[in-house]
Order: sequence, then structure tokens, then C-alpha cells
Amino acid sequence: MFPFNRTIRSASEMENLSAEIGAYLIKNFRNSIILLEGELGAGKTAFCRGLQKPLGIDDNINSPTFNLLNEYTGRFGILYHYDLYRIQSEQEIIETGFIDLWSEKSDMPAIHAIEWWKKAGNLIPDIFPNYLIQINFSDEYDETRTVHGEKL
Repeated sequence: MFPFNRTIRSASEMENLSAEIGAYLIKNFRNSIILLEGELGAGKTAFCRGLQKPLGIDDNINSPTFNLLNEYTGRFGILYHYDLYRIQSEQEIIETGFIDLWSEKSDMPAIHAIEWWKKAGNLIPDIFPNYLIQINFSDEYDETRTVHGEKL
């Protein structure tokens, strides 16, 4: 599964790709961290929406831009969806308690999907498998994206 490069032509294709990745992660690992990289509007939240199917989540997945974290519990696991866009320093991340969540072993499979992860610097632990997903616009005039994934 990793590494991969895909061309995605719609939000539904993005969700299908991430559902495939989510199924792989919960089958092979109890806990994992996905580091999402891409410009505003590239499809990071659409990627997270696709994770709800393999985790058995019925809720609508929305961007946690103002909450910083949305937590969704499904029949087969938990999705922690972080958006660090508004974070100004590593100290702010320490104060949120996210580092404890990123290190906590869950009873159910758990995926931590972190948008704007570079703002966390070196605070993201490596006790669970970490995967980098880069989403880039292929063409500014259509919905096409290139998605690159690799295990770190």
C-alpha cells in the first residue's frame, strides 16, 4: 500500500482512497497517525471523511478549524481529526494536551489525522506508525489532485 502516488479527480475518489488506507491501517495497526499536508482547499478534510467508513462512523466529518480537534467514535474504531492551522507555537500544542492523545494506546483501533502537522514540529511521537499524505493541486482549474503517501 505504501508508498503510493495517485491522481484523484473528485472528492468521492479522495474519500475512496482514504477509506482504502483506513481499512489497511485498522487491519494492520491498533493505532496510527496520518500527517496531512496540502494547501487550503486541497482535500485534507475530504480525505478524513473517507476514513469514517472503515471505522464505522455515522457522524458527518467536518473540519475542526475552530475546535482544533473533532473526535468521532464508530463501531470499529475512533478518528481523531486535528487541524493545527491556527496554532502559533509548539507551546500551544503542549497546552492542548494533544501530545498525550498522540501517545495514548486506545482499546479500539484509533487513527489520528493531523492537518497542518508541521506546526507540531518534533512533538509528534513515533510510538505508532506515522504516515505522510501529501495532497497537491494538479491543475488550478479543475478538481484533479495528486496524492502521495509514504510511511515515515
